[in-house]
Amino acid sequence: MKNIIISGILITILFSSGCLVPSKTTQQPIITNPCENVTCPDKCIGNELWSQVCVNGGCKDFKRIDECAEYCGCKEDLCKAISCNYKCIGNDLWSYKCVDGICIQDQLVEECNNECGCKPELVIREIQPSESWIFNDPKDTSKVVAFGNIYLLYTSDKIGVILTCRSDKCLDYPTVYYGYKRQGEREFHEYIQIEDLSYWRPPFDAFYVLYFSPEYYMKIGYVD
Repeated sequence: MKNIIISGILITILFSSGCLVPSKTTQQPIITNPCENVTCPDKCIGNELWSQVCVNGGCKDFKRIDECAEYCGCKEDLCKAISCNYKCIGNDLWSYKCVDGICIQDQLVEECNNECGCKPELVIREIQPSESWIFNDPKDTSKVVAFGNIYLLYTSDKIGVILTCRSDKCLDYPTVYYGYKRQGEREFHEYIQIEDLSYWRPPFDAFYVLYFSPEYYMKIGYVD
């Protein structure tokens, strides 16, 4: 009887203390999204700025944002969309190049370019004038206003005119005017500008007086 009482007491103590209740196992939390707490900032690849994306917890290059990013040390090419054309400087043709977004003179492409208004040197068989005139300023007779040479020319003649500056720099534009006197006429009449000095056809068989600036020496002749 005594043993039964002792066994009952022990069973009661065990149940009351929870020793016979199976313990609960501690479960670790399961992470379902490995990128949940991952931040992937933009990054530089050379001078390019790229965005990143998280893949399986790691950052991977995703998309290029800027191919020339100042943040990545790239300087913008100001000449990227600029095309520099050739230009005439006087009668010469020059190339231009872009520097910092501006076209600047670069190299001489061709001297005496036709499109720049240059013409090959005119070769003529010179005709000597039959008479030469000097026209003075009526208010200042010591000042020469123009020179004039007289020639007998025909409509079939192909005439070229060459003007040569008498000094290092001529101020007047090299224009030449003509008047004419046909057979039987006493006076020269009309003053007409010769537009193309390299090739001119006299409109009549007549005597012609050609007027030009005193800054120049003029000679005329037949063009072959």
